[in-house]
Amino acid sequence: MATEEERAIQLERPRLATRRLILRRLAISDATEMAALVGDPGLYTFTSDQPPTLEELTEMYRRLLRGPDAAGEWWGHWVLVERTSSRLVGVASALIWFADGGRAQVAWVVGTAHQGQGLAKEAATALVGWLRGLPLVRIEAHIHPEHAVSAAVATSSGLEPRSAEIVDGEVVWCWDRGGGEPIAGT
Repeated sequence: MATEEERAIQLERPRLATRRLILRRLAISDATEMAALVGDPGLYTFTSDQPPTLEELTEMYRRLLRGPDAAGEWWGHWVLVERTSSRLVGVASALIWFADGGRAQVAWVVGTAHQGQGLAKEAATALVGWLRGLPLVRIEAHIHPEHAVSAAVATSSGLEPRSAEIVDGEVVWCWDRGGGEPIAGT
């Protein structure tokens, strides 16, 4: 098993891309273009969140780029850049904790104007695929039980729902090296 220092080196500069997307490291300057994308109230159907203002989004990006306060954690945040147009179409993130063998939590958002094209599946598959190559014992995403599209994205990236794991009303979908118990019938 790799040491924390070795893991940090592996995480320093991941290069992620798909056939149609480049997952580029988030920058504060992305807030302006992303504000229009994440400003759509339709993105918040399954959460109690409200669309952020440009100022709130800029501050959130500053906080995310500072990274975690705690040792033994790593945060990665990417914008999804469409190769043909160079437009930003969404975001993806991975939060990694090195304790207990290492685990990661992933998330993705694709703007409503770009949904239905398989872009979230491409981004999530690339992100989870990269994480599976790291010395982690678990990768998870938390998905609202009625969000069928996110469930399909999770499935396509190799995650499975766990019957006994609900966090803040969301089902935990995961991949782990030790197997696990998927929800019956899924």
